[in-house]
Amino acid sequence: MLLHLSGDTQVSASIVIRGIPYQGAHGLAGTFGHVPIVPDGVRCACGQRGCLATVAAPAIVLARAELDDFAHVYGRRAAIAELAERIVAAEDRARWAWLDAAHWIGRTLQAVIPTLDPDVVVVGGWWGPFAADIEASFRDNRPTIGGGALDGLPAFTTARPGDPDGYAGARAQARDRLRAVLAASV
Repeated sequence: MLLHLSGDTQVSASIVIRGIPYQGAHGLAGTFGHVPIVPDGVRCACGQRGCLATVAAPAIVLARAELDDFAHVYGRRAAIAELAERIVAAEDRARWAWLDAAHWIGRTLQAVIPTLDPDVVVVGGWWGPFAADIEASFRDNRPTIGGGALDGLPAFTTARPGDPDGYAGARAQARDRLRAVLAASV
């Protein structure tokens, strides 16, 4: 099983089992951004409080890095590229905004990974170059019980454009299916 994470347009994930995107019984598998992870957090657009999307969505990270005006002028894609450059350059505001998001992404994975038990976690999109920050946050709060059962951690890797395994396609299929299910329920 593969778990693919990305934060390009929103906080999203897809689950791939034996090369086939897993949609779940109701098409909601992989709604990673709506795991309520922040205790007493702000209300999310989905109606819950403290969803991962409220602390790690691109618009939130850009605003915390003081790049929301940049995004309005040049577009989100350019603003995310600028954010990534500033993180690499260790610009304080950008690095802080990203590390806060990575912290919550890692905390969410602490709930998701034991539940799904994937072989590999693929971090894609603009998060890819910073996958080590997500993995470090995930590993920072690992339980020490379970007689070694919890020591079996998945490999973390970075998705690359044109990956032959179709991670991007799997993610798109899962996202499209989720949109169709949500549109049908309205």
